[in-house]
Amino acid sequence: MRSQRSYHCQPRSIRSSAPQPSPGAATKTMSKPPIQLTLTAQCLCKAHTFSANLSDTDLPLESSCCHCTSCRHSSGALFTCDVRWPGDPADIHASSLKWYHFSAGTNILFCNECGKAVFYEQKIQGDLMGEIDEEDQSVQPRGQGQERHDTEKKNDGGEETRKREDRDEDESTMEVSVRGKGGEGEGQKGGDGNVNQGREDIDEGKDVATKRNIKTRGKAYGVFTNTIHFTASDGNIPMRRDQVVQITEHIFVGDTLDGGLTPFLSGPNVRVWLGRREQSQEIVFPRLWPSPAPNSSSPPDDMPIRCHCKGVDFVFDAREALALDKNEDGSIEARRMEGILDGWESRVLDVMPWVVIPLKHIGLGVEGEGLADFPGTTPTLRITVDQLSPKIGTLKYYVTSSRTLRFFCGGCSAVVFLAEEENAEAVKVAAGLLGSPDGAMARGIVSWGSELGAR
Repeated sequence: MRSQRSYHCQPRSIRSSAPQPSPGAATKTMSKPPIQLTLTAQCLCKAHTFSANLSDTDLPLESSCCHCTSCRHSSGALFTCDVRWPGDPADIHASSLKWYHFSAGTNILFCNECGKAVFYEQKIQGDLMGEIDEEDQSVQPRGQGQERHDTEKKNDGGEETRKREDRDEDESTMEVSVRGKGGEGEGQKGGDGNVNQGREDIDEGKDVATKRNIKTRGKAYGVFTNTIHFTASDGNIPMRRDQVVQITEHIFVGDTLDGGLTPFLSGPNVRVWLGRREQSQEIVFPRLWPSPAPNSSSPPDDMPIRCHCKGVDFVFDAREALALDKNEDGSIEARRMEGILDGWESRVLDVMPWVVIPLKHIGLGVEGEGLADFPGTTPTLRITVDQLSPKIGTLKYYVTSSRTLRFFCGGCSAVVFLAEEENAEAVKVAAGLLGSPDGAMARGIVSWGSELGAR
């Protein structure tokens, strides 16, 4: 995400695809009644569940995908997608979701137990973001809707985004005392007040409805598409997210340097922008992004593994891990790490990219003691987190199954590692956290297999 932007994708108005009768035309047959849908947003551990009612005439839900450095670093993915949340925002405020101050005017809301980011909240900014209906305090989006990035102008190549994020991360507030299994601690206060709780204290005795309006007035809410699913009253319409949610654009692609996954996700009706929509250069695919530099005798130096709030700050010893190999013909080439795209085969909306790295090549960040001080196996890593060791930062984990652990940042919700029992000496590192100098895909050091070459 390296921008200060108000946070990527924009909640858009849910457009109706229902046909409209011609004025004055006589209707000889009754139209088919709309199918009622329930849109449900849920975290991994199912501690938080939110529902909203829709009909099939509201579909498809339009989504924007953001590829900026800040979104990658707060999620661990190569991009994030969201849609406007049609439910009651007061239900969000009444929940115990944890709040992370992502940027000026924007908060990410995530589950503190499993680390899943569910919603984001954004302050409405005048005409750009929409108008507030004083009757029901809901947001009435305009045109393209609102964007999770602030209105500060950004260069096409993403330079301004990175500058804004550097400033924003210095101002970000994270809760540094929550680690391990369900560990709770007192959050720190910073920036614009009690950011961790994310809502104002309201005098006791005020009407409950007034409190609900005050908390949500002038704000818009989006839901991340990898948390939602649909059910229908008649069960006859497809419930897959990629059939109900339609990607309409990719923004801040310039931050990726190499295009990320955009060339493989774009279609004829999907617009692609190097920066902010309508304010940066639009890309028409196919575009030949710069190829990674050919293998040389000098592998890259240490590469950061760092989340948005910097509570997780590790380093990948790329030089040692990518030691040179001599081929049978005597030529020299660098090794490459294995890249995995979970969800790629099914073409779902949200692909999770992993890079398999042995733990012996991962160390602590600039203030740590390097490789020797980092746990060498996943059981040891789990114990270190359970002990609330300060050297591990804000790292937490969630047991997704008896054989798999999902490590995440307890400050900003970024996914960090996936640890599997069958490979105790290596972890899958979230590719969105890798600080590769050659782009988001880190093609110079990662082999993504044959899937990308075939698309």
